[in-house]
Amino acid sequence: MTIRIEAYDQLPDAARAIREQVFIRERDWRPEFDEWDAASVHLLAFDSVDSSDRPGLSAQSASSILSGQPDQNRPVATCRFYADPDHPDQPGRYVIARLAVLTEAQGRHIGSRLLSDAERRIA
Repeated sequence: MTIRIEAYDQLPDAARAIREQVFIRERDWRPEFDEWDAASVHLLAFDSVDSSDRPGLSAQSASSILSGQPDQNRPVATCRFYADPDHPDQPGRYVIARLAVLTEAQGRHIGSRLLSDAERRIA
């Protein structure tokens, strides 16, 4: 298996589903979607048999997050980044936030890979 990371300018349904699962259902946090989602680049990590698989999301991929059904191109983690609004005088400064990894994908350093990918894209 390989992990493939894709970037999106809008919050994909799969990223929303992962955040709902991890932050709201598992941790009982209040719904946490905010205005920064529209200003963010969203990263999705896919657990994939073949890293050359299609870059888009199938309806099955998005729905499999909550159903637990296997999918060879299944989204398993997400994070976002955006320009730091508290430091407009520093245009290269960004905030990386909302990192979430599905429970069954934890322990495989996927979160670390997402952070590294976000840092690479920001640099």
